[in-house]
Amino acid sequence: MDPESLGAELRELLADVIGVTGALVATTDGMLIAAEVEATLHAESIAALAAATSGVGSQFAYLMRLGELGGTVVQGTKGCVAVHPLGENAILVLFGTDGPNVARLHLAVRQALPRVEAALMA
Repeated sequence: MDPESLGAELRELLADVIGVTGALVATTDGMLIAAEVEATLHAESIAALAAATSGVGSQFAYLMRLGELGGTVVQGTKGCVAVHPLGENAILVLFGTDGPNVARLHLAVRQALPRVEAALMA
């Protein structure tokens, strides 16, 4: 795993996808691997909360018999955050702060997952 290539992939993602204002990769236990977020945000805290969100989402999917977790979305009045599994031991977190546009965020996640997973495995 090369954190530099992950960071480059996240920067490219932010440049390419309209509406995505931050991205990070963390382990499933909440340890930050790479992040491209505003300086005013605490990336380590986002990583920890995203891991917890993924864990709760996974348990909820299990309880509801929905199969494997595909992702968890938290939507607020000023934006939304998507947390998606990335391989077996990592998660990808993307967020947008230009209003609640979940559809755009889902499209960004589908585009980003293969690229970021390849960078994570490099």
